[in-house]
Order: sequence, then structure tokens, then C-alpha cells
Amino acid sequence: MKGILFALLFFVFHLQSQITIKGKVLDALSKEPIPFASVGSVKQQSALLTDEQGNFNLTLKKTIINDSVKVYAIGYFDTLISINEFIKDKNYVIELKQNVFELTEVEIQSKKIYTTKLGVTKYDKRNCSGFIDFENNWKGVETAIRFTNKEGRFVKLKDFNFFIIKNNLKDSLKFRLNVYSANKFYPTRNVLKKSIIFTTANSVGEKTIDLTEYSVGVYGEFYVSIECLMEKVSIEDFCFAGEITEPSYVRESAFKKWKKVRGGGGAFNVTVTYTK
Repeated sequence: MKGILFALLFFVFHLQSQITIKGKVLDALSKEPIPFASVGSVKQQSALLTDEQGNFNLTLKKTIINDSVKVYAIGYFDTLISINEFIKDKNYVIELKQNVFELTEVEIQSKKIYTTKLGVTKYDKRNCSGFIDFENNWKGVETAIRFTNKEGRFVKLKDFNFFIIKNNLKDSLKFRLNVYSANKFYPTRNVLKKSIIFTTANSVGEKTIDLTEYSVGVYGEFYVSIECLMEKVSIEDFCFAGEITEPSYVRESAFKKWKKVRGGGGAFNVTVTYTK
């Protein structure tokens, strides 16, 4: 009886030590919802993704009530909001302003355009890889590999390719593709101007994502990641071809630090174009 009472008191205390904030993330101009935006604590460096209607429901420790909530979405300016603002308004609406980039035109008319593939071009169909499992939830988790490119060479990404080995899920799969510039050790800045969300049918085999409409260009070495946008997925349900000699770079959410994991990364490759 004492054990049950103690457990009950602990549960009540645990609930009282937490706060839940709700809200919705919209485009400031169109007032349309922004799906899969990252919302989370600055101090805890933790985040979750909004749903497809831009809604979120975030639980935080009461001890960080003076903290701020950060909202991040590709193609928009970040914003910081005090948690106290959420306490005042139970259904807080956040409007993000678009970050309008002017694309630099590259003169290529008088130059020959070359095409090549970078990354892992041969798929080992015996090496079943997936996402790092954080609290039994893959949603928002990224796995990336580093792409070798000549220093200072500008390349435009034409397509992205990977190979699904196993898929026991009934519904189509939903992911986001991210492209990062690189420092000596880890991914740094996301170079995308627009979120690249793609779905694949519930089948196995090589998957190609056409990137021509996104005008993705990078100088030197870079990283490409797949971000899972599904919750209840495990290695038992889904996996893609990996490469045992390729290090993997993973992070739990957009606000977490990248970690280098040895033992095999995704067998990802991209087709790129460039000039000499």
C-alpha cells in the first residue's frame, strides 16, 4: 500500500513539475500552416516538429519557465518567444516571416557542363541501416553522410538516391531531405531555401528524388541528411542500404548537436553538375 501511495505521489509531483504549451505556426504572409517546423526549448536544446497543420504540443520542465521557445523552419527567419507568453495565451499563434534569398547567377553559357555522382554508388543490400532510436521515436531524427567534393568547386545537386531494403509499413513513407555546408568535423548551415519533403510508396528498391526545381548549389564538401517525419517506425519495420566504411552523422532534433557514429552510415549518393 505504501509503495502504491509513493508511486502516486511521485506521479503527481512529476505532473506538477511540468508545463505544456500549445500553439500553431503559420506563414506570416499567406497565413498558411507550416508543417514540420521545429519548436523547442533553447536551454534544453530539444525540439519537436509541428504536424501537417502547423500545430504543436510541447511539454517542458517548470524549472525552465524563464526559458524561451525557439521556432525554426527552412526558408524562414527563426524566432524566439518567452514561455510566459504561452502561459498567457493557451493557443499561441506564431507567424514566421519568409527569408527571401537572392540566388547568385553562375555564368555557364560558354563552359562545358559536367555530370558525376558523389557518395556511395554501390548498395550493400545486406547492410540494413536506419535512424538512431531516441525514446522509441524517429520523428525529427536525422542521419547524414559527408560528401567529398573538390575544395572551392561549385556543384548543383540534380538528384538524391538511396536504396530501401525493407519496408513493412502499409502507408507511404515521409521524409525531409536536408543539405548542409561543412566545417572540418560536422554539418553546419542548412543551405536550402525551401523544405524538401518527399514520400515514397510502400515498396523496396532504389529511390530517386529529383532536386532540379530546388536549385541547390554548394561549394566544397557538404552533407546530405534524411530526416524522418514519421513517429512509430523502427528498424524492424523499415531500413535502407548502408555502407560499413561510411561514418554516420546523427542528431535527435534540429536544436541538438551532431554526433559522429562509426560502424556504418547510409549508402546515399547524389548526381551533381559542375563546370571547369
